[in-house]
Amino acid sequence: MTTERVEYIYVDKDVTITGKGKTITNEGDSFTTKDFTLALKTGWNAIYTKAFYSASATPQQAMAVGNAALKWSYRPEDH
Repeated sequence: MTTERVEYIYVDKDVTITGKGKTITNEGDSFTTKDFTLALKTGWNAIYTKAFYSASATPQQAMAVGNAALKWSYRPEDH
């Protein structure tokens, strides 16, 4: 399964967010992240996230600043 999402964050000045990769285990599932850097500019920034899930492989997730060409859908159960 693959999921994609875009979230928007507002910053009042240019800022760079960095994170150190690690592995966590939650309810028997392990999730691994890599080191990351997100360079945000003053104003609204789109954060694009894409995650891959498989019954036979470790879940993977990629994150980047910017919009992606996504096919939008509405899921009323999320509200």
